[in-house]
Amino acid sequence: MRIISVGTLHNFHKKNPTSKTGLVLWIKSMKSAQIEKPNDITELFNKSRIIDNNRAIFNIAKNKFRLVVAFNFSTSIVYIRFIGTHADYNNINPETI
Repeated sequence: MRIISVGTLHNFHKKNPTSKTGLVLWIKSMKSAQIEKPNDITELFNKSRIIDNNRAIFNIAKNKFRLVVAFNFSTSIVYIRFIGTHADYNNINPETI
């Protein structure tokens, strides 16, 4: 999978060092993944949650942070839509962000 924009995740973990290990692992796993449908996401990341609009929510760093991404399965591209704390996450609508 190609990740748009991985720089957002790097900038986030520079400001939130406890997220670095989880985000680096997520990036590595996602780049090598063959994801063709939503079920492939939950098979690879068993704690992920699929939501509407081809989006998924991932818990990062033992649930300290949330990552919301949008998938384009036909082009194998994943778009970073949100990364933040749980408190930040509570202020967004993950299906439309």
